[in-house]
Amino acid sequence: MRLPNNISIYFGVVLAFLLSCQTLVGQSTWIPGTYYGIPDQDKQVAFLDDFNNNAQKWDLGSVYLAEQIENGRLYVASRTSHRYTKRRLIPVNQTGNYEVEIRMRFVRGAQANVAGLTFGRNAKGSEYNFLINSQQQFKLMKYDRGREHTYINWKYSRHLEKHSYNTLLIRKVDNQWYFFINQFLVEKIPAKALFGNEFGFTIGGHIAVEVDYLKVSEIKTVDLNGPEITILDPQVVPNSSI
Repeated sequence: MRLPNNISIYFGVVLAFLLSCQTLVGQSTWIPGTYYGIPDQDKQVAFLDDFNNNAQKWDLGSVYLAEQIENGRLYVASRTSHRYTKRRLIPVNQTGNYEVEIRMRFVRGAQANVAGLTFGRNAKGSEYNFLINSQQQFKLMKYDRGREHTYINWKYSRHLEKHSYNTLLIRKVDNQWYFFINQFLVEKIPAKALFGNEFGFTIGGHIAVEVDYLKVSEIKTVDLNGPEITILDPQVVPNSSI
């Protein structure tokens, strides 16, 4: 059966539109468990400091720390036996998707020195930590109202470097947290609600670290189902041959 010319043209336009939507959706397909699985165009950088200077105005005057920015690195050394957190208030959509990434290395300290990413912290000190130590181990935990809860206790990873920089990334996509060490996925757990919008890093007592960069990004929400199409004209009659 031959369709009237105007209807043929209409359905041709609709078909072309649907194919173009399918192409756009396909280009936005994510593989969250792969380090490069989300294209850069689907991310919006909320904060980036590569420490070429102190343009981000870090407070470097703590009596508990020796700190300086030099040669594109933030050097932080603890003068006490207590752990210390350096953080910044970075507004991100807590219910959306996001990434937090840091590149850092141990400079000196005790045999069991500890450092790592701190994220989702609030003004009362409740926070999440993605920590590493010099024994090639990592840990996932939180502090909440003075109590520590461990999601994953110290676990060995061959991807950790003992004497060089390590890149730590946490990615939240579709209610899952993905944890990467030097671009390798090492763990995945259900995401938790953040306590607040402070992000940074933590170091243990009597150690020194260098931080190469800190980056926080929001991952754009993409409708992978595509748009809903409703044909208004010409009217589609149920069970019609057309």
